[in-house]
Amino acid sequence: MTEFYPPRWTGFAAFLLTLFFSGTQLRPISPEILQNILQAAGMFGVIYLAVFGILGILLIQRAYLPGMKILAPILSIAVFAVFPPALLLIGFFYISGNLHRDLEERIRSLQKP
Repeated sequence: MTEFYPPRWTGFAAFLLTLFFSGTQLRPISPEILQNILQAAGMFGVIYLAVFGILGILLIQRAYLPGMKILAPILSIAVFAVFPPALLLIGFFYISGNLHRDLEERIRSLQKP
């Protein structure tokens, strides 16, 4: 699960697309085709960050609460349902920050005898 790591720039790009999505939701722009393109690209950014946010929550659970395996899926669904921006931020920090590396190091240190 920890072997795949996307390039850091994709986190910034997805975050920027998410901002475009939010911006076009709040203030529609006049050429409708441009608005549709920005919203579609923005939705891709939202989905991309959400997927890596869920992966980040799974790894956080594995690193800090290894005995409670049922907690990660429940926590992922709860965060997605109650406060979706938190999931997107976790995804952004997972991709563009050091969250992935820090969690991977912690998991490896737990596996060493």
